[in-house]
Amino acid sequence: MEGHAQTSADIASRAGYKERYVREWLGAMVCGGIVECDKTGTKYWLPHWRRSLLHSDTKEIFLPLTNMLPYLSPLMERILECFQPTGPKGTSYSEYKDFHRYMSDFSDKAAYGGLLQSFIPSIDNLDKALEKGIKVLDVGCGRGTPSFIMAQRFPKSKFYGIDITAEAIAFAKSRAENMGLQNLEYVQCCAATGMPDNWTENFDYVTAFDVIHDQAYPVKALRQIVRVLKPRGLFSVVDIKGESDLNVDKKAPMSGLFYAISLFHCMPVSLNFEAGAGLGTMCGRQVEERMLKEAGLEVLTVTTMPYNPSNYHYLCRKPG
Repeated sequence: MEGHAQTSADIASRAGYKERYVREWLGAMVCGGIVECDKTGTKYWLPHWRRSLLHSDTKEIFLPLTNMLPYLSPLMERILECFQPTGPKGTSYSEYKDFHRYMSDFSDKAAYGGLLQSFIPSIDNLDKALEKGIKVLDVGCGRGTPSFIMAQRFPKSKFYGIDITAEAIAFAKSRAENMGLQNLEYVQCCAATGMPDNWTENFDYVTAFDVIHDQAYPVKALRQIVRVLKPRGLFSVVDIKGESDLNVDKKAPMSGLFYAISLFHCMPVSLNFEAGAGLGTMCGRQVEERMLKEAGLEVLTVTTMPYNPSNYHYLCRKPG
């Protein structure tokens, strides 16, 4: 509100920054339509409808996402090479230093804020089954936060996490060991090709948080998940809330950012594999439902995530 307007000097003093840099940054924010200024161009304020985001329940999820583009920007030249017909197919995971740490900045906060409180209770009888004791697998677990949280809360259940990245698995293992969790195990492997043979029909419940759209061979990975699920076992796919239709997606406020992140990471890491699918972050609901059904799963419900409105939750079941 204009009544709360402040000068660049006021803002710099409160933030502990240099005034000239703050003033130039404010110029960018005003011209970008984020911050408002008065007629003199010397006093600034944040509109109430933007300010509300800073006090919303989802601020811990969305605000860290703004760090992703500066993090990914050093790969600009590499991505431009990928555009060329004779250029590389894509980028390798090894080119993204500490990617899982950046992902954890927002995904971990989301998990701590809602996994036990709203996500698990949204699935009929899952909390009771976890209390009694079941086997759970988290595919593409990254640093392993969802399984780490659940393993502490449900000591009678056994939890596993898999990820293709050695650094992420090393972190997950170290954290679990430091907490002395005996019901939690992490394995470095590829979902599409590396899950052990003796895991066939081994799990009651499988999760995949923001990972299916990254897969080079998504249907193959989904079929492997079906293999390791017990008959009538449940599978939760949580992925970005796209609609597989640009004319619909362009109306969603976060879509532009998700497409940019996809261009710099999600799509090229998939295309880097031979005949990789390159789905991209915004592949959307129609594509995901088609793949789930093609893999042999029943799609029971598709709902907005209770603690993250930018994600869909596809609750599936293996027939049996």
